[in-house]
Amino acid sequence: MEWTSAACLISPPARENIPPYDHWDRVRWTNFVGNISTKEGRELLSERSPLNYANRVRRPLLIAQGANDPIVNQSESAQMVLAMQERNLSVTYVLFPDEGHGFVRPKNNIAFYAVAEAFFAKHLGGRFEPIDKDFQGSAITVPVGAEEVPGLEAALNGSDYHNLPEKSGK
Repeated sequence: MEWTSAACLISPPARENIPPYDHWDRVRWTNFVGNISTKEGRELLSERSPLNYANRVRRPLLIAQGANDPIVNQSESAQMVLAMQERNLSVTYVLFPDEGHGFVRPKNNIAFYAVAEAFFAKHLGGRFEPIDKDFQGSAITVPVGAEEVPGLEAALNGSDYHNLPEKSGK
């Protein structure tokens, strides 16, 4: 199978970044990725880190990251972006300064999905709704690759989208 593009939202963490929270759901985590309490489990997680496979990426990649993510450190996404740039591959890095692991703010979700829709339309073909007021109330930033997504630069530069009035429900 040949991929045409991919998106990454909430990637698996590198083993050194797994938080030591008391409330952390260790049982679910162990069932999902392996027992990080053992040397073998940590090695397995490290071995499966996306960073180890960056050299295999050949197609455009959309990476979304919450700046406050306690599980997947922002530096991991930045390393993947750098690996893509070093190989002159298309990468778009969407960063939400007010999000953590997974996006919980509805306005940020709308902004991300607008970017993803345009990204996939470009790389898979097909139609998409132009990015217009999808950033209203969102904290979206795009440190790298806005030019790779149709309409993204204009949407980011066209207005002060953080301070637009809310859409009327009428």
